[in-house]
Amino acid sequence: MIRPIIIATLLALCATAAFAQEAAPDHTLECHDNGLHYVIGIPAADGGTSYRVGDFTGPDQTNPCSMDAPFTREFIAEDGNQLYFQAISDDLLVLAESTGPQYFLEVYNLEPSGPILKADAQDVEISEFGIHYYAPAGPATPQTCPRYDELTAGGMGAIIGEERFYAFTTASVEPGKGTRCYQTP
Repeated sequence: MIRPIIIATLLALCATAAFAQEAAPDHTLECHDNGLHYVIGIPAADGGTSYRVGDFTGPDQTNPCSMDAPFTREFIAEDGNQLYFQAISDDLLVLAESTGPQYFLEVYNLEPSGPILKADAQDVEISEFGIHYYAPAGPATPQTCPRYDELTAGGMGAIIGEERFYAFTTASVEPGKGTRCYQTP
């Protein structure tokens, strides 16, 4: 009998405006939109989050922010990974998938639907122009990584990350000039 009470509570809370967050006893819906599309993050039983995307059909619509909202696409992490919302810009949805210390940047084109970038990424920064990140380029050495001894202490490894920029306007990855060292398990 607890389930109908939870569903009734969720439905009552869904009447909030766009970008509002909805509280459930143990979980919170995550709601984002950009005027073209709305994104609703729904906590999964395994602790992950799935993201449902719907399209606005008129200029005065608001994000329904509900588990029952209609959606056209759904993004679910595989193999017990966790998905995290990063940004939505025009027809691009940016998510991050984490396997613990490993972090993958995922960019999806919503019109037409499909993935356009999946990259192992560190130090991700998203702006209105694109996504700046560092991608693994190979193992680090004491000569290529000033913090090598610190990063490899206790049996950990170290890799070199090369700077990259994914430009929204060209939908392409451009190389940067910098590198950084990262610890690996």
